[in-house]
Amino acid sequence: MEYIFCENCKTKYPIIDILDNANGSSPGESILFFECKKCKKQIILYLEKNRVSVINYLAESNWEILKAYVFQTFDIRVDPEYLHCWYNNKHYEVKKRN
Repeated sequence: MEYIFCENCKTKYPIIDILDNANGSSPGESILFFECKKCKKQIILYLEKNRVSVINYLAESNWEILKAYVFQTFDIRVDPEYLHCWYNNKHYEVKKRN
């Protein structure tokens, strides 16, 4: 099992829990949003093939990487309304945030 940590309170989440419970995405930027259940801080992830990064979102299309994780079985595809992710051959869709 591979994990992502909340940068604020250090709670760890399996990547599958984040993909299952994300609260929106910005497909054009390959960004996924997830709220930490412990501290309620928004965890913002930048997604790439084989890599998921926790970022600090500064402004439109401008961010800094806080922590990067390598997941060999991770891939993404974007369309206008969804961010599509594959992890361990399972498909996840995260709807665009309005």
